[in-house]
Amino acid sequence: VYRKPLVSIAARHSVTLQDTGDTVTHVAHGRSNNEAVMFGEVNLTTGIAAETVYYIRDVDTDTYKVSTVPGGSALTLTTNGTATAIYLDAEPEIEETHHRHLVNWAMHRAYSSPDADTMDKGASMERFALFEMHFGAHPGADMRRRTNALVPRSRPGWL
Repeated sequence: VYRKPLVSIAARHSVTLQDTGDTVTHVAHGRSNNEAVMFGEVNLTTGIAAETVYYIRDVDTDTYKVSTVPGGSALTLTTNGTATAIYLDAEPEIEETHHRHLVNWAMHRAYSSPDADTMDKGASMERFALFEMHFGAHPGADMRRRTNALVPRSRPGWL
């Protein structure tokens, strides 16, 4: 599977981690409580792990604290340091109502793997049917051919 990153490189912000008050300083950040943030390239051992999701709390104009769960207690920072803050979207990429149905695809793939202990073609087809019932049939080659037939073709003059 190929896809674009969830957060672009331009959405990364330099921040200062301060153990006095256990705050993250990002001038005029405009963030709100319980918003998700991830830190990349954390220098020193500050008590914050890189590539881990944290939640903003105790918001001020230029500072905030972080917790491991929304509305949780603030983490204690062990030293001063710097990091790159990546503010994650509050909205998931896939609508929440669809999340629970994606497990049917994973179960279909798991049951269809050629393993003597887990392979179960009946369960695989049942999960695949549940997946298609919610998301629709997979567009086969015939459907793609019919769709592409409607696209006008043109050849540039220089070829």
